[in-house]
Amino acid sequence: MDPIEAFEAGRYIQAAYYSCLENKNVYVILENLKGLLETLDEEEFGDIRKHISDWIQFLNKYYKLYEPIKDPEDRNALVEDIKDWINIIKERLLR
Repeated sequence: MDPIEAFEAGRYIQAAYYSCLENKNVYVILENLKGLLETLDEEEFGDIRKHISDWIQFLNKYYKLYEPIKDPEDRNALVEDIKDWINIIKERLLR
């Protein structure tokens, strides 16, 4: 991953994380997850991309775009997953 892609990925993942913490609407969270998905290389980050895609599908299925993630368990699970993605991405980039 080149430095510009890494910067973009960091920007999207940080925005998704804070959107969850600030209880923003699902549309904002989805846009940031989609942006992150687009910046991550399929070969190097295929596992994370799959997990992000699963979250996008879940949010689209169970929530309206203009609503926040109302279920605290769902929101907390996404926040924890984002934290995990941050650590995995960092670890792989520093190899």
